[in-house]
Amino acid sequence: MFTITPVMKKVRTITLTFLMSLFSILLWVFSPNEGRALCCVGMLFSTVGDLILMDTDGLEKWKKLPWFYIGGGAFAVTHLLYFFGYFQLIQKEGLPFFSFGFSIALSIYVLFLLLLVVLFHRAGAPMVQRGLILAYDFMISLASFAIYSYAFSKGGWHLLAAFGSLSFFLSDLLIILRVVLGRTRLDPLVWVLYPIGQVLILFFA
Repeated sequence: MFTITPVMKKVRTITLTFLMSLFSILLWVFSPNEGRALCCVGMLFSTVGDLILMDTDGLEKWKKLPWFYIGGGAFAVTHLLYFFGYFQLIQKEGLPFFSFGFSIALSIYVLFLLLLVVLFHRAGAPMVQRGLILAYDFMISLASFAIYSYAFSKGGWHLLAAFGSLSFFLSDLLIILRVVLGRTRLDPLVWVLYPIGQVLILFFA
């Protein structure tokens, strides 16, 4: 049976995250707009987060070292920049923010909150951990509010941006399952959902 070694995981992380950053830079250079510029910077922060956590190493040591929090903070900045990037596109094109897409994103956020409450109760998670995860969840959802609103208002192929946001969202959910419950069976899906989500969010900005 083929086994992915820790070194291979690190090579995968470095390769994919730099390719995604390169992709975002090329999009900004050859098809610039203010929203895409912010998303490009957001992707660079995401790369910083990837390199800090370096796959699962940061997760396994998160109780002992500050790197998990620093890496998570870098991703929180990413989501904030994605929010502002897509919000600028909404304003520039005169689209409504509180749209049907916003309603869908808000519904997903509420469902995810309920899921987190169940997970916290089942795992007996400490209050500090709960607070940090809930704060990060809000940052993810904040970005999705703007992305879904823009995607559903534009329609057509732009709906893939919403799919990208959902894909990114699900990859973070799998990481949260690992942190809270120690579940690792679905870990390989993280590096399928995460790049797909990033590429779609960046492309349609």
